[in-house]
Amino acid sequence: MLSSSAIMRTTLRILLVIALLGLHLSVLYAILHPKVSPEYKAYFIDRTSRDWRPQHYHVLPQEGIDLSREGLPDFVDQSYGISVRESFGRWTDTAMGLHAGFRLNRSFTGPVCLKMRLGASRPMLNQHVVVRFGDQQKDLLIDQTSLQDYALDYEESSPAHVLEFVFPKELPEASANDRRRVGLGIARIGIFPKACAAVGEECIGSACKPAK
Repeated sequence: MLSSSAIMRTTLRILLVIALLGLHLSVLYAILHPKVSPEYKAYFIDRTSRDWRPQHYHVLPQEGIDLSREGLPDFVDQSYGISVRESFGRWTDTAMGLHAGFRLNRSFTGPVCLKMRLGASRPMLNQHVVVRFGDQQKDLLIDQTSLQDYALDYEESSPAHVLEFVFPKELPEASANDRRRVGLGIARIGIFPKACAAVGEECIGSACKPAK
């Protein structure tokens, strides 16, 4: 029979193994479920965003998200699925996922008109993309590679905190030297607190009339 001291040593070894196993499991869980902000996760872990602590500038929502400008408006937390800034704006990139858009730090309720200046890459030309604003979504056909103005109405809805484009599939690489899978070129998106029919000829940008 084992002596009491031998039993105690065996018990201690078992407890030590259990403790080490618990420690390893907790470390593994922390790796798989890191407690970080959504912005940190999108930039460093998921690689779905090119924005890390972007500068913010003050504009009204109807003046628009100007993607040719450095930084983001102060009503936008972060972009995702969108490549780096170029002279015209920024391209969406399905290499980062089939969802591309913006997380908003304030809520918007309808009616809302989105006025967008967009162009399509050749693989996306005459293809449909879903434009989701909060819990509502609209189907949009982009029929030009050059930048054109498009407008979509969103009716009364629950508060919207996300504006995004949803692509039907991953697009081909832009070229042998450009591994991005570009879809839409986005120059600017204005958010007007009224139906598009009421917006009329109001523009987006620095020359806009203030929304009434």
